[in-house]
Amino acid sequence: MRYNQEICSACNAAFDEHSDVVVCPDCGTPVHRQCWQAAGACPNAHCHGEEFAWRPTHVAPPAPVGEQPSNLCDHCGEYTEPGMPFCPGCGVEHGQLSPMEMFTQMSVEREKAFLRDFPAHWVNGQKLRAGDTVAGQPMEEICLQLRSNQRTAERYLSRFARERNLGWNWAAFVFGPYWMFFRKLFKPALILGAVALAITFVLLPISEAVWGIFTAYGANPEQAFWMMWNVVRMYPWQAIVAAGLFLGGRVVAGLLGDRLLQGKIMGNIKKVKREDAVLGMDEAAPVSDGEGAMRRLNRHQLLARMGGVSYFAPLVYFWAWIYLPGFLLNFVNWIVR
Repeated sequence: MRYNQEICSACNAAFDEHSDVVVCPDCGTPVHRQCWQAAGACPNAHCHGEEFAWRPTHVAPPAPVGEQPSNLCDHCGEYTEPGMPFCPGCGVEHGQLSPMEMFTQMSVEREKAFLRDFPAHWVNGQKLRAGDTVAGQPMEEICLQLRSNQRTAERYLSRFARERNLGWNWAAFVFGPYWMFFRKLFKPALILGAVALAITFVLLPISEAVWGIFTAYGANPEQAFWMMWNVVRMYPWQAIVAAGLFLGGRVVAGLLGDRLLQGKIMGNIKKVKREDAVLGMDEAAPVSDGEGAMRRLNRHQLLARMGGVSYFAPLVYFWAWIYLPGFLLNFVNWIVR
């Protein structure tokens, strides 16, 4: 009990662990509840307004020089009766770490292990470890968002380090909007996907014929090729426009794929740093600092969620590309009728 062995200012009796104590809101004087009710006021009411504040009179016996008093809690400083295993103030067992201290220590150990065990990456002939920067940002924070194997990560890191406006990404060229959806580049993926869907909708006769041939003659490639060639001969200018738009979109995706991915990753890192700055968090906090380690762990988890890949988005786009043009055409025909 906080006021154990203190003296009631009204009846001069000592408080014990069973005493019902009320505290004056003006000066902090502790009084038995029955004493307060009997007097109707604080015993030190005449001192209010003179910057009077109650001070405890029971002080723990002084400890020898160089030693801490054994009956004061190491975490909150609350006085503890000799023999009590737990602190009455914070409830922590004597000699044990508080929950916050345990979590802080665990955060420090996890952050040190993360930096120690993070694999080195070869970037443009230079060996980089955790803490080194690529394009001005920490390498490990970029890799957390790439969510790729080491070889693929090194390839992207090398491209990012060159900081070119244009590059060439074969995955983006071959798969186009599918690659963008997979890499969570949703805005450019939606633009390129909308163009592809529009082409499919306008050139629906060719699309339906090609899809039907592929479905019916997929097991016979030679016959499927000649069937498709006949379709192209029936719709020559539509085929030329479709092929040009399709190829042009894929070339744009291949040239800008790396730049778009780098912009997204660097933007996420800067966004998290801005949020840290608003909260007054120091970027240069050492790893051994508990609060700094917790902030780094939180940042790593947030960046991993913001980056990474999506397996669901490309599937959604695939089914939309197959069924949406026909659905829209049937809807338009129903409106016209």
